[in-house]
Amino acid sequence: MSVLKVTISEELVLNGNDLGTQNVFTDSNITFADRRVMGLDAISNRSVVEFGTKPMAGTFQDATVEYLRITNLDTTNGIVLDIRGNSEQYFVELEPECSFILSNNIMDANNESTAQTFSTSNIDTIQAIAKAGTPSIEYFIAG
Repeated sequence: MSVLKVTISEELVLNGNDLGTQNVFTDSNITFADRRVMGLDAISNRSVVEFGTKPMAGTFQDATVEYLRITNLDTTNGIVLDIRGNSEQYFVELEPECSFILSNNIMDANNESTAQTFSTSNIDTIQAIAKAGTPSIEYFIAG
């Protein structure tokens, strides 16, 4: 097994006050990793990653993901991530040069006006589409 170390660092001095932080996440049980850069367009969703009961090409096994990062590499155009699982769906808009990070492949999404109980399920797929232009994204996944 290998060790994954993720460092998130924010630098900000606001009105003379240093508000920067640094957080480190370490996982010593990593047995797989994958990294890919892919182009998008504003015409149709593109499959970024999928999850299932068995690992296959482009599909990662449920409950094995420890870290997932999707980064919009474009300096001008935003993208939209479409995250789906168990008949639920939510969207995340990523501005240029921004990242979306998950520490597993679990989700819960509801569009109800009444109080809901928290009930998670596996993410089935993450797709992406450009808001404009032809931006590139990068994903890095480990588990």
